[in-house]
Amino acid sequence: MENLESAAGKVAIVTGAGSGIGRAVALRLAARGAAVAVLDCFEEKAQQVSGEIRKAGGSALPLVVDVSRKADVQGVFSHVLKEWEHVDAVVNSAGISNRVPAVELSEEDWDRMIDVNLKGTFLCCQAVLPHMFARRTGHIVNIASNYGVQGAFQMAHYAASKGGIVALTKSLALEGSVYGITVNAVAPGPVDTPLVPRTPEQVQNWVVRIPLGRIATPEDVAGAVVFLAVGHSDYITGQIFHVNGGALMAW
Repeated sequence: MENLESAAGKVAIVTGAGSGIGRAVALRLAARGAAVAVLDCFEEKAQQVSGEIRKAGGSALPLVVDVSRKADVQGVFSHVLKEWEHVDAVVNSAGISNRVPAVELSEEDWDRMIDVNLKGTFLCCQAVLPHMFARRTGHIVNIASNYGVQGAFQMAHYAASKGGIVALTKSLALEGSVYGITVNAVAPGPVDTPLVPRTPEQVQNWVVRIPLGRIATPEDVAGAVVFLAVGHSDYITGQIFHVNGGALMAW
């Protein structure tokens, strides 16, 4: 799927870039020549990934942000524009996850999940869209989940947040299309990241239901994201790219 088109001269913002999918996306975008703003809520992680990019000869800007806070998001996006003058792509990968039975789910846990995953994605889109509208170019890629389509056992708040990202993506794609902006989402199945702790038995339960016979790596997901962010994808918008090894087909 990934197109090897150079991203030299392009500027990308990646949230949640300190680990997991976000890190893999940031590294791959930088390897293709993009300057990457590495956003994370943990400064040490943002600095570490930026260091990896610079060591490989790329350009990176580490920034700390809480995507659930509008002032934080607006400030950081303004910083990137001041530093590099334009933004070509935004990848919204910041997210949290945990497993709680619905009847035990606190209002605080529900609000935090929606604030980070859904509201955070919206705030980042809202911050960059006026700039992209003015330039009449740009690509936004949101990280959704197959759980946002099929639901998830004891993860109602997480599934709801990711289902919201699916609807948000399609809605913003309609608004952005007037200006030539594309907005898409990548919806992974199980991915080998530290976001959700899992036992070997849980992994095996997933694997037996995945036609390709393994859970995804962050790099598997990054390939689809980078294609939508800087590849030959200008005529693709409002789409949900499922990266799950065929799991939805099997389920």
